[in-house]
Amino acid sequence: MHKGVTVLALVTALAGLGVKSQPMSREVDSDLFNLAHLMMAEAGYTDSKERRMTGSVLLNRVDSDKFPNTISECLYQKDPVQYSTVYD
Repeated sequence: MHKGVTVLALVTALAGLGVKSQPMSREVDSDLFNLAHLMMAEAGYTDSKERRMTGSVLLNRVDSDKFPNTISECLYQKDPVQYSTVYD
């Protein structure tokens, strides 16, 4: 697991964002992976509250009319590059 973070920490952080356990399609599974990866890359050494805040920023972008409509599109958006951890 990236930066020594446990699966339990990921599940707790995702649950704090309102992500519920459910049967997953490939698209949902990919979005959860991308969201979890971002949370760990940007805030992996912090507490679960800060990881949730990091994830919330991405989800707020998805909900905004000013950014793309999916987690993957917002995360990999190139102009402007918001998430340098994706490209580094």
